[in-house]
Amino acid sequence: MTGRTICDRLIPLCVEPRRIARRKKYAECRAIYNRLFDCRRKAAAPGPIACASLRRSGACARTVREEWRRNDRGTELRRAGQALFSSARMPAERLFHPGPSPDEAGCVVISAAPGELRVKALRRFALSITILTVLGHLFLGFEQAPVTPVLTLLLGYVLDLALETFQARVEGRPVGFLGGFQPLVDYLLPTHIGALACAMLLYGNSSPWPYLFAIATAVASRHILRIRVDGRPRHVLNPSNAGIALTLVLFPWVSIAPPYHFTAGISGALDWLLPLGVLMAGTLLNGRLTGKMPLIVGWLAGFVGQALLRSVLFDHNFVAALLPMTGLAFILFTNYMITDPGTTPRARGNQVWFGLCTAAVYGLLVLAHVSYGLFLALVITCILRAGLLLVGRHRLIRARRIRLRKAAA
Repeated sequence: MTGRTICDRLIPLCVEPRRIARRKKYAECRAIYNRLFDCRRKAAAPGPIACASLRRSGACARTVREEWRRNDRGTELRRAGQALFSSARMPAERLFHPGPSPDEAGCVVISAAPGELRVKALRRFALSITILTVLGHLFLGFEQAPVTPVLTLLLGYVLDLALETFQARVEGRPVGFLGGFQPLVDYLLPTHIGALACAMLLYGNSSPWPYLFAIATAVASRHILRIRVDGRPRHVLNPSNAGIALTLVLFPWVSIAPPYHFTAGISGALDWLLPLGVLMAGTLLNGRLTGKMPLIVGWLAGFVGQALLRSVLFDHNFVAALLPMTGLAFILFTNYMITDPGTTPRARGNQVWFGLCTAAVYGLLVLAHVSYGLFLALVITCILRAGLLLVGRHRLIRARRIRLRKAAA
């Protein structure tokens, strides 16, 4: 079954603009209708659809999944998704988020919430790191030249747009930043964050080239090092962290920014209030938008655990092993670097394991006397996660082929 046939079935089943308009949800549902119409026009599979029910007078009390299984239209739609999975090797459960039809369960089709939360989180990340960069160069005492973040931003923007244009032409799809000024800004938010992070966390003395190399590596890694996750290509490495780590490895004369430069220009109570404010803002952001609090908890617990093991097994000073946690750089790494939504797990249990694994790798790097363990540990953990995803995808494809052979026999 082709993508065109599936989309032809999806549109009359999932979208009824007139009925939805009477329920004051026309704008959200019209966006879904346009997306499905573009899908039919281009003979491509539609993106994820989220169906949510409006409870009115106790109606729609059943869960979406129960209604989906009871619904005849849902059965037809699920079979269409399974047929597409057979041809495109994409899990149907990820392709279509089932829900009851508007006629039978009073449901309203709305846009998917995870994408909106991601954009909101990126906007707040970008705003936070921009404010910190401006305050750092004006008042806090950042050691880098004030022109450094400007150069990294310009190079990051140009390189990201060029690579996206080239990749879109190769894949035969429209570029991701079309549609006006707002889509362009939202598309460049990850590059904006990565550029300012590279300019803030690296110190290359008076030379601008290490910073430019770092942001170029970050943008290139986001476009080149990709694997298919849930049917969509996703980048493997945390872009800014990968750029910083590779710069530190290839250029020994480059180092991370000295920890004191975050609070060199302030004194007194501000020495405590600034890290506390950054910690509170990052915690609120991750708790409400990114959903990465389990990862942070796992990372902090693992960091304390590796410090305790080093003190017991290798006679390291326990307090000294915990000292990195007291710096503002560690707070920034914990709240804004390791919690990258694109390169970390979504499930809570997997997030905890990701944080524990990063802390364990960091402890091993410290025992091996490797510098800059925080950045390298995150790179290694992301590579290990990518390997597990590839193995799981290979097993899924293999199991599907076995089922198809058995069914054919």
